[in-house]
Amino acid sequence: MRIDLLFLETITDIRYKFESDSDYNLIKACGLLRLLFLDRSPLIYQINKYLKLDLKFEICGFHPDDPAINSSVLVAWQSPLPLFKFSENVDLKGFLGNNILYYKGSLFTIKEIIQVCSNILGGIHSGVANNEREKILVDFFRDDGEISPFLHENFFKIIEIDPFSSFRSIKDIIAVSLNSLSAFENKLKDSPIHGFEPLS
Repeated sequence: MRIDLLFLETITDIRYKFESDSDYNLIKACGLLRLLFLDRSPLIYQINKYLKLDLKFEICGFHPDDPAINSSVLVAWQSPLPLFKFSENVDLKGFLGNNILYYKGSLFTIKEIIQVCSNILGGIHSGVANNEREKILVDFFRDDGEISPFLHENFFKIIEIDPFSSFRSIKDIIAVSLNSLSAFENKLKDSPIHGFEPLS
């Protein structure tokens, strides 16, 4: 299979898992995000060797200094979905390094969430946590309790959001990823590029 076909099928599979809305499929989608963004030779870099597009992610950043985040808060989730003027465009490193979860006194990044879901919770492998941070994240998802979405303090005045499942929170990571990858998908579909090499 050529890498362009692998990329397109991967995006199709992620979109299906995203729309199915089951915990199993959301975890499996994280395994595909690892393939795209975190493997030794990320699939998005392999495909962009040919497409040469600007890979940017429009996100809403976490504000750990907000008064809503303090010792009295057990868990808070900042959706990476762009919200009004608080959105920003970042590269892959900025996307993966974005803190979006506050749990048991620690901030966790998108990268850590994808890795734990992929390597421990069954996205690719099922295993055990290797360190304390991984153990905390595993507890967060395996407890599957309700969490309170966190928004920058200005949003508390205009938006009221109900708690939601920890697994459903993965959907926002997937949504931002699909949005950012749509330009790559569309270019391949609209103007097929010759020269893609078969996977070895």
